[in-house]
Amino acid sequence: MAIAIPFALDNAKWNNRKDIEFNIPYDSGRHKELDKFLDFLDEYPDVRINLEFKDEISLHDLSVINKISDNVYVRISIKDVPKVKDMREKGYKFFFDSELPAYNFSLLESFIDMGTTDIYIADDLCYDLDTVKKYLNSVGVNIRLILNKIPMTTPDRGLNEKTVLFRPNDIDYLKQYFDAFEFDCGKPYNFKKLDVLYRVYFIQKEWLGEISEINEDYNIPLHNRTIQDDYDLYRMNCGRKCNHNRICNKCKNMYDAANKLYDKNVVRKKNKERIRNTIKIGKYQYDLINSKLENLSKGDERVKYYKEVFDDMKLPLVWMEAYGYYQP
Repeated sequence: MAIAIPFALDNAKWNNRKDIEFNIPYDSGRHKELDKFLDFLDEYPDVRINLEFKDEISLHDLSVINKISDNVYVRISIKDVPKVKDMREKGYKFFFDSELPAYNFSLLESFIDMGTTDIYIADDLCYDLDTVKKYLNSVGVNIRLILNKIPMTTPDRGLNEKTVLFRPNDIDYLKQYFDAFEFDCGKPYNFKKLDVLYRVYFIQKEWLGEISEINEDYNIPLHNRTIQDDYDLYRMNCGRKCNHNRICNKCKNMYDAANKLYDKNVVRKKNKERIRNTIKIGKYQYDLINSKLENLSKGDERVKYYKEVFDDMKLPLVWMEAYGYYQP
């Protein structure tokens, strides 16, 4: 498993990790861009680089780079598709970016035939992960996922209960299917947001608020604290049977149940045990965050709400960071 992020000079805690991939923009028209990039490869010879050309892909620069390193992969956008044939013939590694996902098996096969090394999947393929993973393993192609985005191409993504949703609670299962993870943290890239999301998904493996707070694509109310554990797990391989005129209301039923429980301020016993077992917070952290809350404006209704929730559920440090209440 790898985590792909942009490279930043002042980001040593990420740059020195062993499980990292760097997303690097490349401007072939800039003076000495190639020389600078070759120097970068000397400094990070064992790290996979996902190169994204700002304008047209330079096959000349790639020929030089390819002689120096086997760890450089080109991220292909729709404007670069005409270059794919030449790149494949020359043995350059490339994959299509998240704006060009495979959303059915026909497109999946097309990308494989074109020579891609990695694939973002979307739509129906996200409901058949066992089959997709087995197929891509057999042809040596990796699967990538942006964790805080919804991998769908439909206009109503994030607006109905059937929306593909991968939550922090699912991360151990997702590692079985996906080879590389990313977070969309805006442009310019917000590394503070990355730190928060990473801890939510990979350290805490839990979120106690609305799904929309950690996934901006999700635009209907759904509180993670009251969702059944198998809400996403079932759908990872359900084949989206409802597409084939089969009656299935499981998505809607679980969604409605979660919101009714939240409205009544009820947490299922199993969920509460999961939360308490997942979140570990020391007395020092508790007191520190508590003092931060006390110093907030008394007129802010959120203070009372978060204070009550924090006291009740022993919220992790990352929760307060996510709202800007605590800056380490």
